[in-house]
Amino acid sequence: MHPNLHVTAEAVSNNTINYPNIYIHGPEDDLQISIFRKSNFTDTVILYTTKHAAQHKYAAIRYLHNKVCTYQLSNEAYNRELNTIQNILYNNFYPIYSLKTPKHMNKHITNLEPTLLRHKWSTFTYIGKEATYITKLFQNTNLKK
Repeated sequence: MHPNLHVTAEAVSNNTINYPNIYIHGPEDDLQISIFRKSNFTDTVILYTTKHAAQHKYAAIRYLHNKVCTYQLSNEAYNRELNTIQNILYNNFYPIYSLKTPKHMNKHITNLEPTLLRHKWSTFTYIGKEATYITKLFQNTNLKK
C-alpha cells in the first residue's frame, strides 16, 4: 500500500498473543484476557495541576475505567487494572475522590449489554465555549459525542 508502511503478524509464544489494548493468554480451552501495555508505558495523563479544561482531565479517567469495564477480564486482571488506574491517577496528582471507581462502573462487566452498542455518535470540533454548550444539549439523548 505504501513503501513506508510495514505490517507484521504477531506470533503466539508461551500461549500468549498481544493485541493493541489486550493480551490473550492461557491454554486453548481456558483463554484469559488482560489489559496490555507496551514496555515503554509511562502512566502519564494530563496532570491535575495543569490549566487544562476539567472535561479533558476527566476524559482520561473515563477512558481508563471504560477500558477495564469493556473487556471480559478475570477477577485478578480486573483488580490489577483498577490498582494500575489508581496508581496512574495518584502519580498525576488527581484528588483522592477521583481514585475511586465511578459508581456506574463498579460492577465487573462480563458481557456487554446489547443496548450499549446502539448509541449513535457525533463529533464536534472544539471552537470555544460555544462547542461545550452545544455538546451539553445532547447529554441526555441517545446521541453520544
